[in-house]
Amino acid sequence: MALYFKKDRNGRKVWYIDYYFVDPRSGARRRRRERVGYSKAEAQSALESRRTDVRRKKFDGILPERETASMTLAELRDRYLRHSKTKKTRQTAERERGILDDHLLPEFGSLRLDQITPGAVEEFRDKRSEAKRAAATINKEVQLLKYILTKSVEWGLVQVNLIRDVKPLKVPPGRVRYLEQSQVPHLLRACPKWLRPIVVISMNTGMRRSEILRLRRQDVDLSNRLIILERTKNNDRKIVPMNQTVYEIFRNLPPRLDSPYCFAEPDGQPNNGPRVTIAFRRAVKRAGLENFRLHDLRHHFASWLAMSGHGLRTIQELLGHRDPKMSMRYSHLSSEYLKQAVEDLDRLQGSAGE
Repeated sequence: MALYFKKDRNGRKVWYIDYYFVDPRSGARRRRRERVGYSKAEAQSALESRRTDVRRKKFDGILPERETASMTLAELRDRYLRHSKTKKTRQTAERERGILDDHLLPEFGSLRLDQITPGAVEEFRDKRSEAKRAAATINKEVQLLKYILTKSVEWGLVQVNLIRDVKPLKVPPGRVRYLEQSQVPHLLRACPKWLRPIVVISMNTGMRRSEILRLRRQDVDLSNRLIILERTKNNDRKIVPMNQTVYEIFRNLPPRLDSPYCFAEPDGQPNNGPRVTIAFRRAVKRAGLENFRLHDLRHHFASWLAMSGHGLRTIQELLGHRDPKMSMRYSHLSSEYLKQAVEDLDRLQGSAGE
C-alpha cells in the first residue's frame, strides 16, 4: 500500500492512495488507486481505512457494484470526453471527440475494455490502411485509444491496458517546404493587405494559424519584445521572442476598442481561420508558387533557422515541440550549412597558402 501525489495544473498536490486486495469473486489479486484530495492527512487516514478493509476482507467501497471490466468503450465515452474537455485545449478535445466517434467507436465501441487487444488494434490498422489513411493519422487514432485505456486503469475500470506496448506504424519523414529568399517578396506582394501581417508573423515566429488569430493585445509585451501564449496546441505556456520585423507589426497595429484580439474581424471576433487559409492559397497562386500551404510558413521559419546554423534544440524550443523527433526533420538543412562552412574554410586556407 502506498501514498502518493500528483500536481494539478495550478501546482497543488493532489493525494492518492494505492493498494491491492484479493477479489472474492474471481480470486484474482487486484490493484486500486483512489483520488482523495488536497490533504495528506486525509489521504493517510483513507489509506489506513482501506488497509483495515482489506485485512477484514470488507469489500464495500472497494469493489464496484458490477464487474468493471464488463464496461464497453461506448459506455466509457461520455466520461472520457468530460475528462478531455476539462484537461485539454478546446481544439484537442474536439479533435479527440471526432476520432472517438468517427473511428474508434464504430470499431471498438461494443467491446469490453478487457477485450481491446493488440490483435483487435492490428485489424483496425489494416482497415484504415486499406482506406488509404496515412500512417501518421492511424498512429494518432491508436494513440488516443491507448491513452483512454491508460486512464481506465487509473480509474480502476480495468486491471491492465492490453495495448500499452503496441508499436506505432513507421511514418515517412515529415514534410519540409520553405521559401527561397527571392520568393518571399513575391508572396507578400500577392497577399491582401489584411493578410500580410499574419503571414509575416508566421514566417518570423513559427506560430500556428490558430495561435496568431487568437492572439490578444494583452498577450503582446512590446517593452520586452515577447509574445506570451498561455495555452498552445500541447496545452503548454510558451514565450515567443519578437524580432524587429514582428515588433514593428505589433507596434503599428491600429487601436481597436471593440475587440481584444490583434487580428479581428469587423464584428470584433478573431479572424476566421478558413477564410485566412483560402486567401493564402489565392496569394500563393498569384505569386506563381506551387505546393505551398499556410502551415509551411512554420516550416519556413524552422528551415531558415537551421540553415543559419542554429541547433535543433533551439528549433525545438521555438516551435514548442515536446518530442525532439519532430524537429529532426530539419537536421539535413543544418548539415548542409555545416558542409558549406567547411567549404568556406577550405577556400580561406587555399587563398592563404598561395
